[in-house]
Amino acid sequence: MFEHHQRADLLYPQITYCFVDPAQHGRGLGSALVRWSLSLAQAEATTREDKRLKVVVKCFSRNVAGIRLYTRAGFKSVSEENDETVNEKWAVLELIL
Repeated sequence: MFEHHQRADLLYPQITYCFVDPAQHGRGLGSALVRWSLSLAQAEATTREDKRLKVVVKCFSRNVAGIRLYTRAGFKSVSEENDETVNEKWAVLELIL
């Protein structure tokens, strides 16, 4: 669920494949997972000389609830990508801490 991408100027963690069973929606589990992922990213950033942190999440564009979840957590929409392997579009959101 939590991957790392390194760039010279930023620690670049990415939240991937974060799902909550639809039967469990509305209980705060998605928000808790996002907070936990961000705490992992922040903890790792504190070990670096350059403490800037950007976290990226990709969410299917049709996943309105997921996009709303990340937006409430402070993520901003930055682009959209096509994924031809699954014939879907991804909304790309990022948060800079």
